Amino acid sequence: MTSLPLSHWHDETSQKKKKLSRTRIQNFLNCKRCFYLEEIYGLSRVSMPPFLINSTVDGLLKKEFDLYREQQQPHPYFELCSLDAIPAQHPELDAWRNVFSGVKYMIDDVLIFGGIDDLWINSDNEYIVADYKATAKKDIPTIEGKYGKIYKNQIEFYQWLLRKNELKVSNDAYFVYCNGKKNLERFDNKVEFDVYMIKHIGSDNWVEKTIKDAIDCLRATKVPEASPECEHCNYVKNRHNLGKRIKNES
Repeated sequence: MTSLPLSHWHDETSQKKKKLSRTRIQNFLNCKRCFYLEEIYGLSRVSMPPFLINSTVDGLLKKEFDLYREQQQPHPYFELCSLDAIPAQHPELDAWRNVFSGVKYMIDDVLIFGGIDDLWINSDNEYIVADYKATAKKDIPTIEGKYGKIYKNQIEFYQWLLRKNELKVSNDAYFVYCNGKKNLERFDNKVEFDVYMIKHIGSDNWVEKTIKDAIDCLRATKVPEASPECEHCNYVKNRHNLGKRIKNES
């Protein structure tokens, strides 16, 4: 039997850079076993189709906010939440908004990074992290529930990264949440949205410890236990058990 390849996390002679994105840290929070198997052995979970409509909305919002950034004027959406701010200008903004580079910070020999959607600045010269979301729900969108928790983690992670880059960052963050209208009579080659500005008061107290726990997890040689709520691990277990039953009964 062929031996498993030695991961660069365990090979002290490896020149491969160690890095963890914001998404990978969320994977660690979701299920340590899935996280470990992907990072150490390259076993990714079953992929999902890309959210191309969401990405398109993100791209158009960035272009629109950039127009107000150039003019140093507040976006009209700010009136929805009485926000005294304007889109921020910063020499690193393009790099920070690139998902493959993002805002960077080193912990020991591990690069931590994450790509933000937008950055605003208020009248107190505090930077505000903003994230774009697009959906098409019957009800008004919120940041509660399972996915809401992940969204909050996301924006707090960005707050932490920016503070590590010595920016004065407000605890207040905003989701520009676009909800597609389902009650229109016709399509007419367009989808219309209601836009909601959802404020979140972030706390990044959990971020650094979680990153260090994730790094310790990868440096260990023992595969961690699966999360009881992990749908991927539960599927693998249930499929394995069902296969055994089918084999025994055939």
